[in-house]
Amino acid sequence: MPRLWYFGGPQDNATLLAFVESLGAHVLPFRLGSKPAQFGGCITYEQPSQLHPAGPDGRQLYTVRDPIVEWHPSYCTTFKGDNYIIKGHFEYAFEVSSGRDAEAARGKKLWGAIARWVKSTFPPRQARAPAFGPEAKKLVQFQGYLARDLPPTITLETVPLKGKQLGP
Repeated sequence: MPRLWYFGGPQDNATLLAFVESLGAHVLPFRLGSKPAQFGGCITYEQPSQLHPAGPDGRQLYTVRDPIVEWHPSYCTTFKGDNYIIKGHFEYAFEVSSGRDAEAARGKKLWGAIARWVKSTFPPRQARAPAFGPEAKKLVQFQGYLARDLPPTITLETVPLKGKQLGP
């Protein structure tokens, strides 16, 4: 399952959204019928009526069921007086199933366009690192934001497991 990680501020996310819309794609909420977030959700060329939601209430969209690109946006937060920018990502996992080759081709095309654009527009700060949007780069370099994979409210701990130790 391809995944693309990035750091972006609100303006970077707005630029990403404008690019997605310029492709003729649209962003749907993860659950059909729910209020869409300002950024993030399921990116697709398909109309909601062409998708195959599932889940307990029959409204959840999944990348393995439909040719959608999941967008979990990067965001900024403050915790205990420090400013953070939390890493976001795009994910694509649709696999071709019988009779859905055309949908799969459109989904792969969408994934490729987004991945190429992010990699060229949001270059990483170093080799093999997540992409950094221009606003995110300025927040880290000039305003002292700390770039993190996980929100600062999450703590990791070592947990023993049958005599073995797991964790950091």
